[in-house]
Amino acid sequence: MITLQKLPFPVSVNAAYANIKRSRFGPITRIKSKKYQEYDRAFSDWCLCHSKDVKEARALVKEMGLFELHIILYLPKSRLFNKKGEIKKLDCSNFIKTCEDKITEILGFDDSRIFACSVIKTPNPENLIGSWCDVIIEEHKLSLT
Repeated sequence: MITLQKLPFPVSVNAAYANIKRSRFGPITRIKSKKYQEYDRAFSDWCLCHSKDVKEARALVKEMGLFELHIILYLPKSRLFNKKGEIKKLDCSNFIKTCEDKITEILGFDDSRIFACSVIKTPNPENLIGSWCDVIIEEHKLSLT
């Protein structure tokens, strides 16, 4: 099992890309949004600060075949509930792809090897300011019978 903690909070897939038209008659091109570029930089910074963890995780990944990816999203309570205690709209599945892509990029495996994925959103401990995520990677035992 591999546990990566206090990763930058992933950008929603809804905010990850922008469409631009480079010329009046040219085709529309999809590029990474500013939010996604900021996430990329934050993730790179995290990797620099946790290079030992990343190196150990890469070694463990080489020994594994298929994967299960478990993402825990930590958010301030105010991002999950309004003042009346009603649930705010925050679709946790929108954060899977960008997180998955960064994890597979830094650990050097193709995301087609992920056979199960779960995501949990939870108030961060003691309602601290800020948002982050933890990722747990486990070997997936595939049964073909």
